[in-house]
Amino acid sequence: NYDDTDASIVVDKENDRYFLYVGNEVDKRGDSAIANLRKIDATTGKEIWHVDRVCYGYPVMEKTNSGGILATPLVGKRKSSDLVIGIFSRVNKQHKAELVAVDKKTGKERYTFRLDAYSWASPVDFYDEKGNMYLFLTDVWGTVYILNGINGKLIYKEKIGVTFESSPIIINDRIVVGARGRSILSFKIITE
Repeated sequence: NYDDTDASIVVDKENDRYFLYVGNEVDKRGDSAIANLRKIDATTGKEIWHVDRVCYGYPVMEKTNSGGILATPLVGKRKSSDLVIGIFSRVNKQHKAELVAVDKKTGKERYTFRLDAYSWASPVDFYDEKGNMYLFLTDVWGTVYILNGINGKLIYKEKIGVTFESSPIIINDRIVVGARGRSILSFKIITE
């Protein structure tokens, strides 16, 4: 996969075929390199498409914190079953991240959303009664975001004041996420 793979590989079934969605870091290849979100045929190993961003590592003491795809990609469901979503971390030297929604069939980018900081945490999806997708995601500077998953428009953003490094989960109408330093936060999903 050209470099380290920290994010989990996602398996998706389209009709009777299986595909993998996988991303790589910018780690072993130097201070900056191209990170890829890739779709691979699970049977043949053939790459179907890839989406790229130049990402950067960042020196911390004697080590380098990696950039690239650090969070597991998300495959949409219901009205967004044609999308796969990935987060590229450290897309510039200010440590920003970019969420990218990609058409699963064509590999064309549908929309992007810039985060205030990079993210190790995977986004999670939830849906209204009509099948519309919403995304909850976090960054390491303690910001939570809720996006319209169909078009990437920001619905809600708040800086909480913690460091998010773990991925959230959704249980019924609650989003639960751990934060660095012994905190576990719970957010209630309210539909209006």
